[in-house]
Amino acid sequence: MFDYNRENYYRSVLKQIIIISLLAGLAITLFYYYRTIANNEPRQLRDSIISFIFSVLVTFSIFSINIRLARILEKWYPWGKEFFKRLFIEIALTTLVAATTISIILTIFLLFLGKPQGDDNLRIVYLDHIIQAILFNSIAMVIIELGAVVKQWKESVIKSERLEKENILSQFEALKHQLNPHFMFNSLNALTSLIDDEPEKAKKFISMFSKMYRYILDVKDKLVVEVNDELEFINAYIFMQKIRYNNNLNVETKVKSSELKKYLPPLSLQLLVENALKHNEISNDHPLNISICSENDSIIVKNNLKIRNNESNKSGIGLENLRKRINFISDKEPKFYTKNNQYIAKIPFIEIEE
Repeated sequence: MFDYNRENYYRSVLKQIIIISLLAGLAITLFYYYRTIANNEPRQLRDSIISFIFSVLVTFSIFSINIRLARILEKWYPWGKEFFKRLFIEIALTTLVAATTISIILTIFLLFLGKPQGDDNLRIVYLDHIIQAILFNSIAMVIIELGAVVKQWKESVIKSERLEKENILSQFEALKHQLNPHFMFNSLNALTSLIDDEPEKAKKFISMFSKMYRYILDVKDKLVVEVNDELEFINAYIFMQKIRYNNNLNVETKVKSSELKKYLPPLSLQLLVENALKHNEISNDHPLNISICSENDSIIVKNNLKIRNNESNKSGIGLENLRKRINFISDKEPKFYTKNNQYIAKIPFIEIEE
């Protein structure tokens, strides 16, 4: 019903409030009009117009203030974390606001239209309207929060579908890069040379090869994986790449033991290391040095830059896919930039609610 999202909480909904206020004013006016007819009481057109204007003003004021209160409370007391505290505070605040609002508007109307005879009558008029305002405020609260729930549910469904597609694309890209004929040819060629010259190393090569593909299949349905699992996978991936590049590829890993149980999107480290391999020259004259370390609640992958002369694949699809996956499951932002002739990727650890 109301148009707002998780980032901006409750956006301006002036059009919807006006429509609801007009409909509520019309409904209340008709209710009192037919009640006077049923009781054979005189009812003038002027009374109906005043009743309509009063009802619209009260409805508009209560809805507008309630939405602003809900926006503030969503920041201070989110429903998911402090449900009962939020419920109590919202009921208390909106009830007080509704009673105060209708009292102010009623006072203004009575000043212009004239007060009823006697203090008792005036007290009854105020009490009657305050009770009505509190009842209407309850309805307004339900409508506002129900609109929030429905809107967030729709957005979560859309985001889930989008993330699922992006995860499938990410998995496909990972498998495609690992299973492409060029990679398979190089891997098998390296294995062939190892079998005769270094049989023990060949066994380890096969073990790493198997571990790498098993991991890809294991994480295909996961949003996040432990840092320790990602590092084991990337070590297997690097082992196979070093067979090809020998001492021209140097990888240093320094991740604090206290951060091994934290979480990252699956295959994120492989994507960053593969980017370094794909876009940079790797030779005796220009060895590639990659560093993987943890810092400030993030994992950082750095590499020196020596861009290939024939570099043509600069679409950045893989990095953009990784950014979207992180944005979906976290409010933290990954960073990709160059500094001091180094390419630096900073990926925040993902926090998982227990």
